[in-house]
Amino acid sequence: MNLNQRMLHDLTDRRFYTLTPKAVRAYVESRGWKPYPHPVLPLWAHDDFRNDDGDRIPEIVPPRKSDDFLTRVGELLRALSDFENRPAFDIMEDMLALQSAPAANGKNGSHKPRRARKPAK
Repeated sequence: MNLNQRMLHDLTDRRFYTLTPKAVRAYVESRGWKPYPHPVLPLWAHDDFRNDDGDRIPEIVPPRKSDDFLTRVGELLRALSDFENRPAFDIMEDMLALQSAPAANGKNGSHKPRRARKPAK
């Protein structure tokens, strides 16, 4: 399988569609990426990811599900794949593992707390 076929396979894995913003952010944070100042875009940068001029190359890390969330995550996976010299599929696997890992409180990381019930009138 050549690189383009592998990328297509990686990004069409059904689990790709289950990625959450929290898991994506947890992954980039765990790899040393930090928020990059920008007035509008949610950019993150790594000190070692630089262009030929020595400037850091920021990447968009989507903070929430939106219409372009999967597009942005796909672009981020490609950039991370280049930076880490690893297949995007492996990076996605790591993100999914973070997503399903128990949180410090012992609950699944994707668990959403229930809303409190309104008192009966």
